[in-house]
Amino acid sequence: MNETKRVLDSMKKAVRISNQCMEPSVQVQLFVELLNKYIYFLDNGCTDVTQAMISQLVGKIRDDMPGLEASEATNQIVQHFNSTLAYIKSKHGMEFPAS
Repeated sequence: MNETKRVLDSMKKAVRISNQCMEPSVQVQLFVELLNKYIYFLDNGCTDVTQAMISQLVGKIRDDMPGLEASEATNQIVQHFNSTLAYIKSKHGMEFPAS
């Protein structure tokens, strides 16, 4: 089994585990962290990470964010997510139109 396949399997497992979190804000925060990890591996040549995977995770985060209670933690999650999207756009030219 090659290294990129192991990375991808680990990332998919992390997404499944994150889906099981009961606290919505923790779940979204984990998804944003995972998005950053996907981008890290993409930046470092992991060819198994695709734009479709990244788009799917961005969509999941966007779907879940409106359900979060307003708080300082939520503001930080939103800022982190927006910074990540800006990085993805500048580095990879990927855009994710708001749904």
